[in-house]
Amino acid sequence: MTLTHPRGYFRGFTLGVASGEECLQGDLLQPRTERRTGDRAFTVAAPRAWNRLPTELKLTRSTTATFWRHLKSFLFRTAY
Repeated sequence: MTLTHPRGYFRGFTLGVASGEECLQGDLLQPRTERRTGDRAFTVAAPRAWNRLPTELKLTRSTTATFWRHLKSFLFRTAY
């Protein structure tokens, strides 16, 4: 499965390609940028942060409260 914009550009960002395996892992499409300032844009940083989460957490089909509890546990394990 290939997800791209027809012209390859969206608001100044070159879009990456998500393969079928990445989609099954719950990953988001991460735009590629040509400048360091573009890497800090929300449209780039948010998918990058989401893609760094463990697959089990991204694919959890539970309530919002349960998701937040698992996210908090993961972040504490990562930090300490």
